[in-house]
Amino acid sequence: MLDAVTLDQLRTFIAAAEQGSFSAAGRKLRRAQSVVSQTLANLEGQLGVTLFDRSVRYPTLTEDGRALLQNARAVADEMDSFKARAKTLREGLEPELSLSIDVMFPMSELTAPLPRFAILFRTRRCGCPSKRSVGSSNRCYRVRARSASLARYPLCPRHA
Repeated sequence: MLDAVTLDQLRTFIAAAEQGSFSAAGRKLRRAQSVVSQTLANLEGQLGVTLFDRSVRYPTLTEDGRALLQNARAVADEMDSFKARAKTLREGLEPELSLSIDVMFPMSELTAPLPRFAILFRTRRCGCPSKRSVGSSNRCYRVRARSASLARYPLCPRHA
């Protein structure tokens, strides 16, 4: 039964929790309130837990609902990342940008554009793997081996 849970059901659950009512979730999702209510009832039936307390004027998340909301958001976010990654691959965009920076390079110049980068590529995950090479010959070798998309080595000697 759990295999039948859909992304649409999870997004409806998230919207209802965030909006505070089924009718507001319906407006956000451009659906009738009755469709939202039925979708959530089906989800609750499939999961075997009650997500919302409907005994009050506005539905409120139950303890189970609060516990599962975080997971629902994570699944929806992962699916968004999955679709964004597929789109970038389809369009020929590079899935990763690797930088090689000399230890003497001013970090402020590197980190200053990162907030703008994060806005432009908000569906991309950013990470900083710690791959440090010791000695200029190792650093230059990695750049020559094209393991970096962009390199900034003012002290790296030129090789023929």
